Amino acid sequence: MKNLFNMDNILFQTLSCLADLVLLNVIFLICCIPIITIGASLTAMYEITLKMAFKEDGYIIRDFFKSFKQNFMRATIMWIITVVLGILFSFNFTIILQIKNIVFTVILFVTGTICILYAMTVTYAFSLLARFHNTVFKTIRNAFFMSIANFLPYSLLMLAFPIVLFLLSCINASIFSWVILIYLLIGFSGIALINSCLFKRIFSKYNLVPKNNTV
Repeated sequence: MKNLFNMDNILFQTLSCLADLVLLNVIFLICCIPIITIGASLTAMYEITLKMAFKEDGYIIRDFFKSFKQNFMRATIMWIITVVLGILFSFNFTIILQIKNIVFTVILFVTGTICILYAMTVTYAFSLLARFHNTVFKTIRNAFFMSIANFLPYSLLMLAFPIVLFLLSCINASIFSWVILIYLLIGFSGIALINSCLFKRIFSKYNLVPKNNTV
C-alpha cells in the first residue's frame, strides 16, 4: 500500500505527465488564436515535449513562453513559408482534379509525393528550431534531408498518428466529436510528445549541439 501512494509510483508519474500535457495543450491552443503566432507556439510546444523526451528538468509555463519569445521571429518566418507553400499545393490539387486523362494519375502521384515530403519537412523543421540554433533556411534544409533519411520508420510514424485520428473522425459524428475533444484536451501536445520521443532517437545520429549547451 505504501508504494501506491509513493510519488515515484508509475501511476503518479503517468498522471503527472498527463496533467502537464493537458496544460501544455491549453497554452498552445490559446497562443495559436492570433494564427500568425502558430509557428512560435508550435516551436515552444516542441521545446517542452523534447525536454520531456530527453528527461530534462523544466517548467511548462515559464519554458513555453521563454521559447515563444526567443524563437518568435524565426518561427513566424517559417510558419509564413509553411502557409504559403500549403496554399500553393492546395491550389495545384484543385487544378489537377480537373484533368480527366492519363496524365492525371502521373501528376497526382508526383504532387502527392511532394505533399508528403512537405508535411514531413514541416514536422521536423519546428522541432529542430526548438532544439538547435540555426538559420531558418538551414533548419528547413536539415529538416528536409533528415525526414527523408529517417522515413522508415520514424517519419512514416509521425505522419501516421494525425492521419489515423483524421480517418477515425470521418467515420461518424460521434467519433468526430471525441477526436475534437481529444485534440482540445491533449491531442496536439500528445502527438508532439510521441514525435519528440522519436526525435530523441533521430537527433542522436547527428552531431548537433542543443541550445542549452551552446556558448
